[in-house]
Amino acid sequence: MCCGIAATAVTSCSPETENVFGEQAAMRLQQAVANYSNTLEAAPQGWAMDFYPGDLTDGGIAYTAVFKNGRVTLSCELPIDYSKLISKSEYVYTAAQEVTSSYKVKSENSIVLSFDTFNALIHYWSQPYGLKADGFASDYEFTFVSGNDSQLVLRGKKHDKLLTLTRLTESPATYLSQVIATRAKLGDIPRKRAMVNGQLMNIEFTNNHLRFTDNEKKHDVPFTFTANGIRFYEPVTLNGISCESMTYNAESNELASADGRVVMLAPTSTERFVATTRQWYFGYDKTAGASDMCDDLKTIVNDIVRNFKNSAWGYEVLNDIYIGLNLQSAAVDEHRLVIGWHSRDNYGMGSSNYFCYGIEMDTSGDNLQYVVINPTEAGVGFDSKTYCQPFVDFITGGSPYVLTFDDNDNPAEAHLTSLADESKWFKLKLKK
Repeated sequence: MCCGIAATAVTSCSPETENVFGEQAAMRLQQAVANYSNTLEAAPQGWAMDFYPGDLTDGGIAYTAVFKNGRVTLSCELPIDYSKLISKSEYVYTAAQEVTSSYKVKSENSIVLSFDTFNALIHYWSQPYGLKADGFASDYEFTFVSGNDSQLVLRGKKHDKLLTLTRLTESPATYLSQVIATRAKLGDIPRKRAMVNGQLMNIEFTNNHLRFTDNEKKHDVPFTFTANGIRFYEPVTLNGISCESMTYNAESNELASADGRVVMLAPTSTERFVATTRQWYFGYDKTAGASDMCDDLKTIVNDIVRNFKNSAWGYEVLNDIYIGLNLQSAAVDEHRLVIGWHSRDNYGMGSSNYFCYGIEMDTSGDNLQYVVINPTEAGVGFDSKTYCQPFVDFITGGSPYVLTFDDNDNPAEAHLTSLADESKWFKLKLKK
C-alpha cells in the first residue's frame, strides 16, 4: 500500500500500482463512453436538441436527433440553405427534413459526442464561407457535462456553447411540427411584462431572448422554442424565482413556469401593433386623395402625388401608403418594418413599384400605452423618391403617439395622435 502525503504518494508507489490506477482510469472512461452511447440509443423516439449557434445573438434552434447503431438522424425546425454560402441551390434543406450521418462517443480528456461525418444540418454552422474560416463559429463536437436518462447537457468543445438533449416522448416529426407552431404563435409578438411571485416586472421578451434588469444588473438569456413553450439556455432567476422552461397557455395567451410563480403576461394590443406582421394603410385614394389625417399631413401627401406625376420615370400614380411589414421580400429589402409606398407607372399595362423607408416601433410609457416610431434608413427605391422624406419626418417626428383601436381584441382601424401635439394625427386601416 502507498503511504505518505500527497506530495510523495506518486514517487512512493510502485510501477505496478501506477498501472493499476491507469487501467482503472481507462476502464472508467470506457465504461462512461458505453454508458453515454447506450443512453443516447435507448431513446426510441430520439431527443429534442436545443442548439445555440454562433454568439447566441439569434437564440436557440430546435433540432431532433435519433441515435441508432452508430448513426444519427437529425432534423431542424428551420430550413438550412447552403446556397447563401456556396451559391448552390441543391444544398437547400426544408424545415423538418431528415439527414442521416454517423456519430461517435469517444474519450479524450473528457467524454465527447462527435458528429464525425458530414451532416448538412449541423455542420452548416461551422462550414467555412467567404473570409470566415470558422463559419458561424459553432461546434459539431461536444463534451458531456451532466445528465440522466431524460436529459443530457453538453458543451461545445471549441466554442463553449451549451447543447441540451431532452428525451422525446413523441416522434421527431410531431415534435418539430409543434415547435414550428409555437414559434409562429410566439415568435413575432413581444412581451413587456411578467408577473413574478405576484409582483409586476418589466421585461423584454422577443427574438428568442428574455432581457430584464434585476437588482440593477442587466440579464440577457436566450431560449429555444419547444413543443409547448420555451426552454432557456440555462436556468434564469427573476426576483429570486428560478425557472428552466415555460409553458404556453393558448387560452390566456400567457407563458408560465412549472410552479406558476413566473408568468409572461399576454401582450397588449399596443404591443401587438408594434410587432405587426401586416400592413396598416393610410387614408389615401388615388381618385379622392388623402383623408383620415391632419391637414399638415394631407399637404405632404398632395405634394408627393404631384412629384409622382412629374417624376423622371414619366407619369406615375400613387396607389397606397402603409406602415408595417415590408411588402418587398427580405431578398430585395432587408428592413422588416417600414413606411412604404406602392405606385404604378403609366407605360403599357403599367407595372407596380414598391419603395420604403425603414423604421423601428416600440411601446413606451408606464402602462405601455404609447407607440414610438423611429426612422432607421432609406430602403430600396427610396433614393429616387426623396420627395417622400417629409412624410417620413412627419410620422417619426410626431412620436410618441397615443394609440386607440376600433376593437382592442380584433382591430381593423387604428388612430394615432401625437402625445406632444394633438394637431398631428392620422388613422390607419387593415385591408380586408
